[in-house]
Amino acid sequence: MTIDVLVVDDMDAKDLCESMRADFELVNESRPKKDVRFHESHDGQDAIKKVRERSYDLVVLDFQMPGMDGYETAVKLREIRPDIVLAGNSVYWYHDSVKSAGLVVNSPHSIYPILEYISQHIEESAEAEE
Repeated sequence: MTIDVLVVDDMDAKDLCESMRADFELVNESRPKKDVRFHESHDGQDAIKKVRERSYDLVVLDFQMPGMDGYETAVKLREIRPDIVLAGNSVYWYHDSVKSAGLVVNSPHSIYPILEYISQHIEESAEAEE
């Protein structure tokens, strides 16, 4: 089973993907190996295009992006795929617009809660397949 994660960040999507990939391996070193692929996107429009082209299991959104911000992106992604799982990377979690975006987890200062969510999602998906 492969899990595809789209990371949307206008500043450092590539670095964040590499960091998440390395940290995911550390968080899961005692668990059975799973294939998780991290894909990058640099803005909301590109994220929407990519979600139309591929079925991602999780989208990690930066909420402070120029042009289409993370909230607008989340709303559009939900229109395209109502079942899509969204996670956030926002220090503005207390704002109603961020809360209403329907994030499963928000982690403004650490990526580990998001990585733990991915691990949990993998385990639940594996159990469902059995």
